[in-house]
Amino acid sequence: MEIERKFLVAALPDVLGLECRKIEQGYISRDPEIRIRKKGEKHFITFKGKGDLSRAETEIAISEKEYGELCAFVTSCRVIKKARYELKLENGLIAELDEYHDALAGFYAVEVEFASEEEAKAFVPPVWFGRELTYEERVKNMNLAYLTDLELKALIEEIKGE
Repeated sequence: MEIERKFLVAALPDVLGLECRKIEQGYISRDPEIRIRKKGEKHFITFKGKGDLSRAETEIAISEKEYGELCAFVTSCRVIKKARYELKLENGLIAELDEYHDALAGFYAVEVEFASEEEAKAFVPPVWFGRELTYEERVKNMNLAYLTDLELKALIEEIKGE
């Protein structure tokens, strides 16, 4: 089970000196959601259930060869590419700051995972977090991957302008 909240970034924090992981992910299916991901030198296939604050998630490590073979089954318009920085928050929580690339360049989001829904609901975001996106289906990575460049540009401009 994955329990997380997602936010826009209102003000970029200092990431100087933090480890940066390159991530690329493509989607094989929307229903059920099946994603392949390269995270640094590791490769995964992930199955996700429906939901927003919490949803079922199973992630399985796969080989680089299997990842390459599964790339042929990607149905999304694009492979999402981003750089991820992990920042420590209070209470042992970690903020995963994603800096998106290519057609999503200039878009930043931050996610925090929790042990329970109660913990997630009680979380008070730091001042550098922006508007909450947890309940906005349209900005889930899977949905971003299926938008055309024109639709994506319009959505990002809309979200940043709200």
